[in-house]
Amino acid sequence: MPVAVLAVAMAVVGAALELASHDSLVGWWVPVAVLAPLLAAILLTTTLAGTDVLLERSTPRLTRGRRMTHASMAMMLCCLPLAVAGAAVLDDAATLAMLRNALGFSGMTFLSATVIRVQAAWMPVLGYGLVSMATAPRDTAKGAAWWAWMVQPGQPNVSWVVAAVLVVAGVTAYVRRGPAA
Repeated sequence: MPVAVLAVAMAVVGAALELASHDSLVGWWVPVAVLAPLLAAILLTTTLAGTDVLLERSTPRLTRGRRMTHASMAMMLCCLPLAVAGAAVLDDAATLAMLRNALGFSGMTFLSATVIRVQAAWMPVLGYGLVSMATAPRDTAKGAAWWAWMVQPGQPNVSWVVAAVLVVAGVTAYVRRGPAA
C-alpha cells in the first residue's frame, strides 16, 4: 500500500503541473484534490483485513488498541504523501482540501468496512465520491457544503466538520467491530 500511495502522490504532482500550465482551466485543482484521496482510500481497503476475516475475529489477542494503531497508521500512510505532494504543487486551499478529503474518505472506508465485506468496502466510497464530484456545485449555496464536502475549498467550514465526523465514526466503528465477515 505505501508504494501505491506514493505512486498516487507522484501522479498528483504530474497532473497538477500539467493542468496548471493551461491558462484556460479554472478550478482544475478540484479533480486532483478529490480523485487522489479517493484512490488512496481505495488502496486503504487492502490493509483492513486478512484473507480469512472469521479466523481473524476469533483470535483472542486482537484488541481494540491494535485496531486503533492500525487505523491511525493506515490513515497516516494515506494522508502524509498526499499532503506533501499537494504542498509541492498546489496552493494552500487545495492542499488543505486534499488533506481533508483523504481524512474523510479514509473514515468512510473504515465505516463501510465494518458494514460490508472489506473486499467491497471501496465501492460505496468510490460511488459517492464520483457522483458528488460530478454533480456538486463548487460553492456552499443551498447547503452543498455538507453533502459535497469534498469539492469545497480547504478553508475551515462545514466541510471540515463533515470530514471529522466521518473519521471519528469510521475509526470508532472499525475499532469496536473490526472488519465485517
